[in-house]
Amino acid sequence: MINSKNYIGTNSRGDTHIFQEIDSNGMIRGFNGYCVVETVDGTKGLENVQWTHKETIHGVMYETGDLLAPIIDMPDDIADLYEINTVSCEECGGAHDSEQYGAMSFVVVNECEVYCKQCVKSSDLLVQVNESGDLFKARDVDGIDLNGYEEIDTLFCDSSGFGAPGEMALTKNQALKRMQDLLDSNSGPIYAGISDMGQFQVYVTLYRKVA
Repeated sequence: MINSKNYIGTNSRGDTHIFQEIDSNGMIRGFNGYCVVETVDGTKGLENVQWTHKETIHGVMYETGDLLAPIIDMPDDIADLYEINTVSCEECGGAHDSEQYGAMSFVVVNECEVYCKQCVKSSDLLVQVNESGDLFKARDVDGIDLNGYEEIDTLFCDSSGFGAPGEMALTKNQALKRMQDLLDSNSGPIYAGISDMGQFQVYVTLYRKVA
């Protein structure tokens, strides 16, 4: 949680919670502003939206270099909230916590475009496999509606680099050979996506378009 000892109130608009920063001499160094945000999965948090040298709190203006502003208790509705950083969906504008663990609620397309898993198009995520090595370009499609595509096969692959022949998970060379066999036996385009992943293995599923 954010350090409540530096909370001094809301800004003049009443929409941003202000925390003062203190320098080594005990003077104001600046002000951090936080807004309450709610992510698409219902999680609430405080997001840092500004840093300024001057703020007006309860009609009194404070700025860098001044003596400390009076500290007050944080309101109950934000006292237990943690600081989060969010990214917004390009389609619906929904907010997502950018630092998630495990199953992600969003995907990134074209290296920088963020989409909810409910908003992204399957064609933007599935990678067309033109040669066997394209298998390793597959992206996470877990939880994505892949309407218009049907499954051909799923390869259980080692992702640690320490797998050995004879183990359940395919080594890199074994996966390349299996992928080449699929390319040779299918006349139409094949698309790849990671349908599930663990700590050391991934499931890469191969699809084709449904006519």
